[in-house]
Formats: sequence, structure tokens, C-alpha cells
Amino acid sequence: MAHKEFDTYWLAYLAAHSKPATRACHYVGTLLGIFIGIPLSASIAWWAFPVLGAIGYGIALASHPLVQGNRPFASRPVWGLACDLRMLLLAATNQLTPHLLRAKPSAISPSD
Repeated sequence: MAHKEFDTYWLAYLAAHSKPATRACHYVGTLLGIFIGIPLSASIAWWAFPVLGAIGYGIALASHPLVQGNRPFASRPVWGLACDLRMLLLAATNQLTPHLLRAKPSAISPSD
């Protein structure tokens, strides 16, 4: 049952991130916080992850009212992070479009 529930959440998450600019803001935020902040925190300054993580999260949150025109999709923060990482991985490997089409077919442009 948990898999089906997560899949439902995943599709709702993607529908709430249907605009490419919203997803781009999330990618920037994730890269700043996790993939830059953690290594810097471990090697140079302990405060890098909290600072860059907060900045990255702020970018992602701001994209919802400013770009997407909705509220941030944060009903389950751990699942939200999992979806954000999954969305980034699928976009990086050019495999996101089928998922977006399944989530909200009318919101996808041919360039996605």
C-alpha cells in the first residue's frame, strides 16, 4: 500500500511542479543545499550546509508563488525531498517527461 500511496504523492508533486522554471528553481536549490553545501560543510566550513541549504530551500519555495502560481507542496517533507531528488535525477537523465505526462498531460510543453 505504501508504494501506491507514494506514487499518488509523486504524481501530485509533479503536477504542482509542472512549469519548467519551477523545476529549474528546485534543481538549483537542491544542488546548492545538498551537492554543494554538504561537501563544503565537511571540508571547509561547518556552516556551509545550513546556510546553502536555507538559501536553496528558499529558492525552491519562492518559485511556487512567483513562477508556478501555487503554494509549496510540503505536506510530507521527507517524501517531498525524495520527490525533489527523483525529479532532479530523472531530468538529468532525460527521463522526466513520461512522469510529467502521467501527472498532468495538459501542462507539458513539447520542450519538456
